Amino acid sequence: MQRHHQNTYVMVDFHIDVKAYSGYRKRLVNIMNSFGLTQEIKEFTRITESLRTIVDILFTDEPSIEAVIHRAPKWSDHDLINFESGGASQDNNRDDEVPTQFGGSAERIEKAEEQSSACKLSHFYRTLSMKKPQ
Repeated sequence: MQRHHQNTYVMVDFHIDVKAYSGYRKRLVNIMNSFGLTQEIKEFTRITESLRTIVDILFTDEPSIEAVIHRAPKWSDHDLINFESGGASQDNNRDDEVPTQFGGSAERIEKAEEQSSACKLSHFYRTLSMKKPQ
């Protein structure tokens, strides 16, 4: 197969936590892998009092990409992400321990995010399928 493009980058908030196991996460990762794309965000990008997730994600086919996470500004509950080829990743200065007391809210948030993601994921897959190289 002949390659007709430079590198591909898909960077978006899918409302799917790629750190947690779910059917939607598995489908998303499998779809992206089928296009030769891997998920490069390894640090939490949305941290609240009760939840730490990686929902802002970057899929790419560039092997030397480094995602740099900048902790959330006061106007957003998501961290800012930029990426550079061959650069060093920034330390997030937060421990990865998830709070143990959710009071049920984390489960409700996760369920709502998964339900809204089903439609978006199907549309995204159809769009990618139209662009897949032959």
